[in-house]
Amino acid sequence: PPRSSSIEIDGAIKRPGIYESLPNESVADLVDYAGGLKAKAQHKLAIFRFEPELETSDSQNPANALYTHRDKAGEISIQDVNRIMAYSAPDYIKSVYIYGQVKNPGEYGFEKGMDVLSLIKLAGGLFDDTYYQTIYAKRAEIIRRNPESNFPKVIPINLAELKQGNKTQNIELHNWDIMLVRKNQNFTVSKQVQITGEVKIPGVYSLRRPQESLADLLGRAGGYTAKAFVDGVKLYRDSIQVAIDNFNVSLMNGDSVSVPEHPGVVQVMGEVYNPGYVQYDRGRGLNNYIEAAG
Repeated sequence: PPRSSSIEIDGAIKRPGIYESLPNESVADLVDYAGGLKAKAQHKLAIFRFEPELETSDSQNPANALYTHRDKAGEISIQDVNRIMAYSAPDYIKSVYIYGQVKNPGEYGFEKGMDVLSLIKLAGGLFDDTYYQTIYAKRAEIIRRNPESNFPKVIPINLAELKQGNKTQNIELHNWDIMLVRKNQNFTVSKQVQITGEVKIPGVYSLRRPQESLADLLGRAGGYTAKAFVDGVKLYRDSIQVAIDNFNVSLMNGDSVSVPEHPGVVQVMGEVYNPGYVQYDRGRGLNNYIEAAG
């Protein structure tokens, strides 16, 4: 629907800019339309109104703003509002951070007495048997602000020893600490392919070596059934059929192979006297089918 007036939304907003307002719309409605507040936004909003009798508004001076709690913004009409400002919380907000090979990287609230294990737990854990294989356990790092230097202090953490209960590795965190966990470069998830249709053991197979071929996969799947149409085998990669001349083509992660049932006939079309279907006979050559069609 048409909107009646332009309002600037600025500051700690996900999509700051100039928006048109609708009648009966509230401040909260327009903030939501702009994507909502950022995680570090303060709880209060500054609302600047146009003063009709003055025909002006100083929307830059915080002293001229009406301040409201973000939860009360739905009660304030957008009428005569020409600017909404969301201020960011100051940098001394209490937070710690964890990044890298972790389940839930990001920012977490800091509390006095918080340690490395506490932060790992908040981020989803590292030490279950499966996930632990994906991390480089010999060295993680705590990056800590150093007020006496332009460079941060780097504190190494041995996650393998921490897992074994070495309390010296479970250091107490400071506000703004950043923990980095690196990936185990030797860990790779198995690459898989799928084969369906007329093979004896259809299913999903893990590739056992680089350059494993389609012929290798067909062998692992037990070979063809009696109904298989060998000349009709199809290979798909990223949902697109791959043209294959032979079965020596190398497979890649995510490939799928389809072995159809033999239709029992061969279709002959084009410049022949009797285009149509000719009964399939194993070992019969192309010229035989053309001759059968006249």
